[in-house]
Amino acid sequence: MALQLPDGNGTLATLNGLERSCWKRYSVEEGPKLGSATPAPRSALVVEDEWLVRMELADALTDAGWNVVEAPTGEAALEYLGQGRQFHLLVTDIRLPGPVDGWTVAERYRAADPHIVVIYCSGNPINNERQVENSTFLPKPCRIDVLLDVSNRASGDSLN
Repeated sequence: MALQLPDGNGTLATLNGLERSCWKRYSVEEGPKLGSATPAPRSALVVEDEWLVRMELADALTDAGWNVVEAPTGEAALEYLGQGRQFHLLVTDIRLPGPVDGWTVAERYRAADPHIVVIYCSGNPINNERQVENSTFLPKPCRIDVLLDVSNRASGDSLN
């Protein structure tokens, strides 16, 4: 694997001959706080422990106009919530390393903001008792076109 920084705007990663650019994403420090009068347009949090999957989801959402923040664990996702960060969209895996799973992440974000769009993307089976109301469950491997369609339709409803 080789990494290089092209003019400070991101990272170009080469893994087994495949190149993938990881451009600078939305800065959490610059992001809106909960209760902010003007949240950033189309802000998303992607919670996924597998970095290649997380990168694919984040890149697709970024290309579709979303400002994306990534978290590799449930604990990291809850740190953003603890800082009062606000997102319009939460995309989370269910099984994450550590004590905080994706079900808990979604429950905590929905409790803080009842309008956040929640999409579960997981290889684990759906659990209707834990799934937050009005959320979407996409089985892995998650089709990016379906994820974008669901996120764009749902966010259009929640942002108006």
